[in-house]
Amino acid sequence: MAAVAARYGVSSEVAAFEDWDPAARTFDRVTCAQAWHWLDPEVRAEKSASLLRPGGMLCLFWSVGHYPDDLAVALHDAYQRALPPGSPSLVIGYGTNRAGNPAADIGAVADDLRAHPGLAEPRMSSFPWHRTYSRDQWLDELGSHSDHAALALDLRETLFDAIGKTVDRFGGTFRMEYISILISASRA
Repeated sequence: MAAVAARYGVSSEVAAFEDWDPAARTFDRVTCAQAWHWLDPEVRAEKSASLLRPGGMLCLFWSVGHYPDDLAVALHDAYQRALPPGSPSLVIGYGTNRAGNPAADIGAVADDLRAHPGLAEPRMSSFPWHRTYSRDQWLDELGSHSDHAALALDLRETLFDAIGKTVDRFGGTFRMEYISILISASRA
């Protein structure tokens, strides 16, 4: 991503957030997309708050998707068949069905921010949207998911073949319903 940014004249600093030295700089906004859960829970809120100017905003967001219920069931079965027992746990694309409440899991993030004295009361907003995927578009998307990319090549190929065949049985395309969730908190 740093190389892409450089092509557009945007400079960047490459480092793990926990180890990155802000060199006494502060910012109007700290943004984290789809990755807050990867940061050290002992460091992330404190460091983020310390980087913000008074009134600056910490903005965390995720997009959570749900397959159509019948496709979710079929994909779950495909994963079970393709992956040997004891395989690493995978998120089946995004969500396996509509029964869950994606905001509930992310609500724990707001609770963590609420506990930080340097941040004001967090606000949560959600934005529904959708995208239609062809079989190949969905397999390309899954290839960018770290849990899928970490599989051994032969296992990933077997799984992607099973996923592709499943999507083909449902007409070769499907509409994924998404909700993007933003949690924001200003520096107190």
